[in-house]
Amino acid sequence: MDNKDKIKLYNQFNRIHNKFTIIKRKLAGDSNNSYLTPAEMQVLCLIAINPEFTVTDIALQLYITKSAASQLVKKLCSKGMLQKFRSESNERIVILITTDNGKIVIENFFNNESHAFGEMVKDLTSMSTQELDVITVFFDKLEKMFDKKIQ
Repeated sequence: MDNKDKIKLYNQFNRIHNKFTIIKRKLAGDSNNSYLTPAEMQVLCLIAINPEFTVTDIALQLYITKSAASQLVKKLCSKGMLQKFRSESNERIVILITTDNGKIVIENFFNNESHAFGEMVKDLTSMSTQELDVITVFFDKLEKMFDKKIQ
């Protein structure tokens, strides 16, 4: 593979990633058409299933800095998706709670994402088993490569 082919592959990967991000962003809206970024949606979902998570836990889970996690939490609070409370037993601990509006956004997101994912799966059925196997092997290798770079 020469440099031209490598650049083409790099650009294609980024285009696919950006398109996927656009789709996720469109799905992460609330009843007021207030959209969340994919990172905000990830944080909202993490808190919904891990109510004991701290900003540090969010940072570790998403591979971002504590400052970035704190900013995401702040934005979600200002959008009415999360509420912050101090623990009664230890005031240094901040408890994050998903609001009713946040729960609705999560529910809508997964209902829409399930539909969008279902359409994607339907589109993939036109591919041969061999083509799907190649894609699966590629994603497995890509994920392992990224895991090595992260560690």
